[in-house]
Amino acid sequence: MDVDKLKKWLDVAQQFQGNDFWSEIFDDNTTSFSQNQKQKKGYTAKQEMAEQPKPPQPAIDLFQTPNEFIILIDLPGIAKEDVQLTLTGNKVTIQGTARLNYSAETLIHSERLNGSFERSIDLPDAVDSQRAMAQFHQGILHIRLPRAEPNRHSISID
Repeated sequence: MDVDKLKKWLDVAQQFQGNDFWSEIFDDNTTSFSQNQKQKKGYTAKQEMAEQPKPPQPAIDLFQTPNEFIILIDLPGIAKEDVQLTLTGNKVTIQGTARLNYSAETLIHSERLNGSFERSIDLPDAVDSQRAMAQFHQGILHIRLPRAEPNRHSISID
């Protein structure tokens, strides 16, 4: 690459980014470039918190057969009594509480479910709530939701 072209490119970059662009890139300060940019753009602590990752939710698998929907929900270490399942229209909602095994110890890092959780799953079609079934086995909640039969009505012809 030609040195003159590189100098021109640096001049153009400084015009668009400001004179301190390259000094921020190569600066050894403890704050990172992205933190400096957030400060310049006026980020607030509230916006910083909004960017934090959401607490873990139970992992799910959703299957569809011609006759039913099957949902598998991972709930390792959670007691069946601590889980509530509701069906409203074509939305399944699971709520529960995951309890820590070591309450007297200091938690350093956690990726597992901890505390209250809620997750809703929208199904593509209506289901027959009267025939819905759920089983809890080895930390997995198995839900079987038969599809609703379409309502058929005779229409009289005048």
